[in-house]
Amino acid sequence: MLDSELAVVASPSTEAKMSYLVEAEDSEVRAWSSAPLPFDPRAGAWQHSMKRELGEALRALPAGGEGLHGEWWSADGVADLDNVLLYNVGTGAFSHLADRRLVLTRHREVPIPLSDEWPAVSQHRYSMTLPPRTWSSGGVRFRCALPRLVTDLKPQEVWEAVHDGLVEGDEDLSDGDLVIVMRLFAPDSRRRNLAALVKPVVDGVLCSLLGYEGERLDEVVRKVEETARRPKLARDRLQTTGPLGYQHFVYLRGDGLQWSPADDRLVRIELELGQDHKAGLEGWVGRV
Repeated sequence: MLDSELAVVASPSTEAKMSYLVEAEDSEVRAWSSAPLPFDPRAGAWQHSMKRELGEALRALPAGGEGLHGEWWSADGVADLDNVLLYNVGTGAFSHLADRRLVLTRHREVPIPLSDEWPAVSQHRYSMTLPPRTWSSGGVRFRCALPRLVTDLKPQEVWEAVHDGLVEGDEDLSDGDLVIVMRLFAPDSRRRNLAALVKPVVDGVLCSLLGYEGERLDEVVRKVEETARRPKLARDRLQTTGPLGYQHFVYLRGDGLQWSPADDRLVRIELELGQDHKAGLEGWVGRV
C-alpha cells in the first residue's frame, strides 16, 4: 500500500461525523465513504478532501495501459454511475488512464464493512485490469456519424446524430437495469480522454431512444430548433416513441437546455476508442 489515509470530520450540514478512506496501489485505487461523493462538495467539507485525495491517487497511476475499469458499490438507487465515478471526482484525473477503453460497473449493494465501527455505504474502485467485453444479440443497436469528437461535445449533437443514423431493434427497454456498450471512431490518432466524453455520448444516446414527456413542449422545441442541424425534424424526434419509453429528458435552463435522461438504470457503461476516416459512434443498449 503506497498511500492510505483515514479522515473523520464533522459535517457542517448535519453535525454528524462523516468519514472516508482512500487507498492506492501500483495499478489500483480504492475509496470508501459514509455517503456517495457529490458533484460539488463545499470547500472545507470532508467531501472536498476526499475528492482531492482521490484525484491525486488516480493521477499517480501509471499511463500506458489498455484502459480503466471503475466500479461503484452502493445500495443508493438514484445516483448516476458516470457522475459518481468520474464527474464528481473530476475528469482531468483520468486523462492518462482512459484514452483507449473505459468500463464503469455498478454494484447495487452495500460495500463490505471495513470494521464494525465504520460501515461505509459507498465504495469506489479503479483498476487498470479490464473485464472482458460485453456483447449481446438483443437490445437496440445504433450506428451514426458524429459532427465532431471533442471534449465539449454536446448531448444534443449526439441525440441528433443517432436520429440521423441507423437504429435497429424494437425490444421494450422501458424498465429494469441496462447496459450500454459503445465504440467511438476518431478521424485521427490523437489521444482523447474518454472520461470527459462518456457523459455527453451516453446522455445523447439515451435521449435519442426516449420519447419526450414533459411540460412546455413548444418552448423546448423552439429552443432545440435554434441549434439543431435539421430544425424542422426537432418536434417529431422529441415525440418519437422510443424503446426506453417516455421521460422528461430535456429541460429549459436559463437561455439554454439541459439534456438529462434518468440514467440511474445503467449498471454497466463501456466506451472504446477506434479510428476511422471520420468521427462516428456505434453500440447497443440492452438488459443485463
